[in-house]
Amino acid sequence: MLNVRDTAQRHRNDTTLNLLDQALAARGVTLERVQFEIPRDAVPLSWHLTARQIAGIGTDWRNRYEDSPESHAVARFLSQQP
Repeated sequence: MLNVRDTAQRHRNDTTLNLLDQALAARGVTLERVQFEIPRDAVPLSWHLTARQIAGIGTDWRNRYEDSPESHAVARFLSQQP
């Protein structure tokens, strides 16, 4: 059941992003997509996380994204001058 839900959400998000990409391209703007995913299979589903769960998320994030192409893409975007 969860896989169906996740697949449907991803499909809807991809469709929406494709439409946005087309609309922006018509105005001469290029959309760069950067995807961050939780790098583990078993993730807590509650907003009330234990200290151990919070620490685990921080460790996973640093291990996967600290010096990643995704993080560099966001840093490039944020460092652009208007």
